[in-house]
Amino acid sequence: MSDINYGAITEALNNKVDLDGGNAIASAGTQFRNISKWSNVITNCFSELPQNIKLELNTSNGYLTLKAGSRLYAPNGFEQDGTTPKFDVITLDSDIVRDTAFGNTSIQSVLMTDGSILYQSPFANTTSGTTPLTNGTFYNTSNNTIKQYASGSVTISKVCFPIAIITINASGFTASIDHIFNNFGYIGSTAFVLPGIKGICPNGRNSDGTLNNTSFSISSVIVRTWTYQSSNQPLFITSAQELPNAAYYYESNVQPVAPTTHYVIWYNPDDNLIRYSGTDDKWTVQTTPWLFTGIYTSTDTSTNNYKITQFTKPKTVFDLANLNVGMGAAPDWSRITTVSSGYTATKDGYFQWNITINNNTTHTCYVNNYIVGGGDADYGYTSANLGTVVRCSAGDVLTFTGGTGRFMPCKGIA
Repeated sequence: MSDINYGAITEALNNKVDLDGGNAIASAGTQFRNISKWSNVITNCFSELPQNIKLELNTSNGYLTLKAGSRLYAPNGFEQDGTTPKFDVITLDSDIVRDTAFGNTSIQSVLMTDGSILYQSPFANTTSGTTPLTNGTFYNTSNNTIKQYASGSVTISKVCFPIAIITINASGFTASIDHIFNNFGYIGSTAFVLPGIKGICPNGRNSDGTLNNTSFSISSVIVRTWTYQSSNQPLFITSAQELPNAAYYYESNVQPVAPTTHYVIWYNPDDNLIRYSGTDDKWTVQTTPWLFTGIYTSTDTSTNNYKITQFTKPKTVFDLANLNVGMGAAPDWSRITTVSSGYTATKDGYFQWNITINNNTTHTCYVNNYIVGGGDADYGYTSANLGTVVRCSAGDVLTFTGGTGRFMPCKGIA
């Protein structure tokens, strides 16, 4: 079998399905053509991520421009039934320019707007919950409103969800745009998901071996407030429009050892199913299809309201790595090479990692900084064997804490 790489996979798919003469991925990565025709070769990925925010930075002077056409969402109480949260949609008719210095300097901050001005809100003064700060931007999750406060008084009564994270330089102007909240975002301890997101959840295989997926579309804003400590935890979205998370997430065709004290999600590409393990050391297939967003979250344990401190970007709209499901060559077990942590694959193949963990130890394996295996052993639990095998492409990086790492190319690759 010839060498398999991203270009070859894309070309093969272009020849496999009718794309109406278009490219595999639309420009700007917002949408595919005829995505339904790809359902037997891709899974566990987004098929569409709306680009709501059109934000530009003039690096020569630090001026910010929120362009016309940007779509903003402003929490605004509840619908007439008194229970359904209401979110006003604001589509900008003209640009909003910030060409004056912010009040803070040399700080990373949250970029906010009410639809007419741009202002920054330091992380420490950007919160959510039921008790607002004296100064800052506050998302009241009880009445579903965001307001800006100064000295205990409301200065802006209707603020939209945050639009970006920016870094402000020593002069008070924007030095960089670090994270744009086009579709997923957070404020304080609350994450939000915006409408228009479409995804493909793994849901087993058909009798002929093809993928049996469940497609979904987010039709309304989803919010989720953290009320407990989390550290680098994977975030998921379900076909029921829920936003759960877990302690660990594995992608492997080898069953991992489920830690007895953690909540773990495991996706097996062989049967295209996502399984869950709680505290009983058993794996149960999720009855409601889940999708891994690619986002990892952490919360601040030093505060009572568990403010979100880490919220990575979601997986790209079309994660080419997922195309390997059901298409990649088998590993060549006769050509196993033992590698050190930090090893970069030079060709398409598989990473393999295994370890025996002993009393009160924790070990983890990563590919491109994503957790793909690991676990721990509590006091009194003498040892456990952990292992995982993960499909990789040239350029992917394997890192791990303890144990043995190996690489093997695909069969047929020189």
